[in-house]
Amino acid sequence: MQAEVQAFCRACLRCQQPAPQKPVPAPLIPLPLIGVPFERVRMDLVRPLPKSARGHEYILVMVDYATSIYI
Repeated sequence: MQAEVQAFCRACLRCQQPAPQKPVPAPLIPLPLIGVPFERVRMDLVRPLPKSARGHEYILVMVDYATSIYI
């Protein structure tokens, strides 16, 4: 049976094709070091939340890159 499987695989065109090559991922670009607090911040929205009494349903979150302090 092993010989039959080997013969089938040798005759199968799909089996003879090489596996597709995975693309090489692009290198990561390092962010410059930040020495001064609040020189650079990142922001994100937390949503959707249940509406508050004043009608708000989003929270804006800001984080300082230098100190990781949440605002």
